[in-house]
Amino acid sequence: SPEIFLWASGNDPVTEITGRVEHISLFDDPGNTVLVIAPATYNTLGKIASGISDEIPPLMFAYAFGHGVPVIIAPAMHEDMIRNPIMVDNIRKISSLGVSFVSPRIEDEKAKISENISIIDEIYRALNHRIMEGKKALVVSGRSEESLDPVRIISNRSSGTTGYWLARNLYRLGASHVTVIGNTSQPLPPYINHISASSTDDYYSETRAELKSDAYDIMFIPAALSDFSVNQGKRKIESGKEVSITIKPREKLLESIRKEHSGILVSF
Repeated sequence: SPEIFLWASGNDPVTEITGRVEHISLFDDPGNTVLVIAPATYNTLGKIASGISDEIPPLMFAYAFGHGVPVIIAPAMHEDMIRNPIMVDNIRKISSLGVSFVSPRIEDEKAKISENISIIDEIYRALNHRIMEGKKALVVSGRSEESLDPVRIISNRSSGTTGYWLARNLYRLGASHVTVIGNTSQPLPPYINHISASSTDDYYSETRAELKSDAYDIMFIPAALSDFSVNQGKRKIESGKEVSITIKPREKLLESIRKEHSGILVSF
């Protein structure tokens, strides 16, 4: 209800266009304003694509988009409706004009509105004016594991949180492509390309392969990787007796990457 939105935002919700011409007055500062239409229904998207402005959302769009205000749309409807060829064409048409879409989650035959974090990141991306547009970023994050036997590992307490937030903020700044190699305790949003890695060898091989397959402008390495390697036993180590483990120094990933990455390199 309007009262809920008033309580949540502290601002009067617009439920009708009055003499204050809200569809114009709300967008006086296009450089610091974003129009978010969420959720956007089949009907609303159809009207926007056809230039019809007989309701508040498409009317807001008609003025804001023409006034240079960034627009973000988060569709929500039944799955069959969003796959309707007419809707596919409408989304393609609107998107081609420069409108940002936040893809819905397909669950239970419904195209549900995207997670909040995805919409929030798109808002940041618009307000930051995509200052990293056209740039590709690679983040190597998380903790590595060295196997002692088929069951036990040596690892550390890194959660991958630094890499998680680096990736999201790189996207917020407008990076055209963000890849994370490693692991994180928090699920990455769908617009972050995630390549899983757990062992130190995985990190090395996946990072080298990614650098060969694509040219990255900037690379961050907050990963907590092992400085040593161990020989993995083929059988589980028996408990109840003293065990000696030999660890051997290994080449650091950073030293190896300096030979292969010509862009900006930020290490932690």
